[in-house]
Amino acid sequence: MTCWFESSPAQDVLIERNRFLNCGRVDGAPTIASSVSGWHEGIAPVMGLITIRNNHFLLGPGQSAVRLISTGELVLEDNLIVGVPDRAGAE
Repeated sequence: MTCWFESSPAQDVLIERNRFLNCGRVDGAPTIASSVSGWHEGIAPVMGLITIRNNHFLLGPGQSAVRLISTGELVLEDNLIVGVPDRAGAE
């Protein structure tokens, strides 16, 4: 199996007390991301403990806050995620 990584594997990462304003691309790319091409269920996780705590995400239309793949343990706590609708009346 061949896998492609956007970055090196990481362990014990803390992302805390940040403001992410209008981050991410309009095509739905998240503000915080981990991409591993070729990874699938059953393969050992590439990322260790990732903690995302006490952050503020202000997202524009079509944007998302977090997308992590192949992460052994993920802690999301006390984050504020505010989105702008894609179109009138839609969240």
